[in-house]
Amino acid sequence: MTAEGQAVGIAVVLSGDGHRCLVGERPADVPLAGCLEFPGGKCLPDESPRDAAVRECLEETGIVVTPTRQLALRTHDYDHGRVTLHFWLCRPVDTNPASPSEPFTWQSTSDLDAGRFPEANAEVIGQLVSGRPLDQLPNGDQTESTHDS
Repeated sequence: MTAEGQAVGIAVVLSGDGHRCLVGERPADVPLAGCLEFPGGKCLPDESPRDAAVRECLEETGIVVTPTRQLALRTHDYDHGRVTLHFWLCRPVDTNPASPSEPFTWQSTSDLDAGRFPEANAEVIGQLVSGRPLDQLPNGDQTESTHDS
């Protein structure tokens, strides 16, 4: 793992009306078990975080998405290691997408609770809950590093 941390592409997938997003619960046998999460995962060799977010979303939810822009970039130290999270705002390619594969569901953005997600997600959750139009959300260009005690 590099000083920057394992690169992870995350798809923050919003519904056509922008009021719902794809959220799942992490399984019991992985780090951060029981936390809620957006679709995403580690980048493959020579894969960009943007492409990893799109691939992981399809693998985890069965929904094909188009990334529109990067929402945030965060480096965070968890007990299991350092990760660099690349949050990508995405939209389903199909205007009426099928139901996502379990454990993912469409959840109202206004009901998202940052306390139920891994702590590095807090700023993105705050952006989604704010209800501001997407074009007013700041671009993610800062990196912060924190360490769990």
